[in-house]
Amino acid sequence: MKIIISASVIALLGATAATAQEISYQLNGGVGQWSNNLDAHGIEDNDGIAGEDNRTVFDFGGSVAYEFQPGWIGEAALGFHSLDDADSSLDTDDATSYTRDLTLRLHHNQGMMNFGAFVGVGRHNDYGDSDEKMKYSFYGLEAGRDFSGFSLFGQIGAFDSEDEFDEGIQDGSFIRVGGDYEIRSGLRIVSAIAYAEGDKKGSDPAKVIDFEIGVERDIDNSPFTIYGKVQHQRNSYKDSSGDTYGDTFNIITAGFKATFGKKAMHGRSLPSFGKWVAYQANEIE
Repeated sequence: MKIIISASVIALLGATAATAQEISYQLNGGVGQWSNNLDAHGIEDNDGIAGEDNRTVFDFGGSVAYEFQPGWIGEAALGFHSLDDADSSLDTDDATSYTRDLTLRLHHNQGMMNFGAFVGVGRHNDYGDSDEKMKYSFYGLEAGRDFSGFSLFGQIGAFDSEDEFDEGIQDGSFIRVGGDYEIRSGLRIVSAIAYAEGDKKGSDPAKVIDFEIGVERDIDNSPFTIYGKVQHQRNSYKDSSGDTYGDTFNIITAGFKATFGKKAMHGRSLPSFGKWVAYQANEIE
């Protein structure tokens, strides 16, 4: 945590040396409902949360972006995803408590095209291992294209995790594509789908299919955007006997973003690395 705080402070201090036109700040927050569905898509339940549950989730984050050359932007972002405890009738020791991460990004906007790179580190924890904080890291490349009334983007890269029993996804790779469609001025539909795979417990193949769709609405004459989003995530692995275990997770979230500066200076959403790793290590185990 000290590393994450120190890095973000350095980024903020460095950014404040620039003029107001070159800096943009963004804050976001959301609250929602989380549920897991056992035996969906032909996968079986295993250890971890041995039952279905509904939990409240909270998302918070912020970023600062600095345009150091025309079209070239550096960005530092912090993200936090928190879940309340599982139902007491279940094994709450394996309920994810939170994920948090720091991401550094470099963007280049070139007319209708934009591309960039990102790298990040994070931690996650469950309610039973408060002294066993688990780590993850990720990096990748991204590119996007704006059209009249809509835009498309793609992201590709790798991620890894570390925990005592190697229950999170390790040596993973991913691809994610998505876009947005403007219904009318200030109102748009956003969506993305991602596929990720890696190893669990050393050699068991694990994979994630993650689909998101939502609506965003800009509030006139204000820095605020409100949104609603549905995320459907299938997270599973196959053991040495060929049996497939996992859960399907559904998250419905409503929230806001507040941007103080140029919105275009902030990067698109990134994959849910923390959820991929934490749910595999905790809820699925």
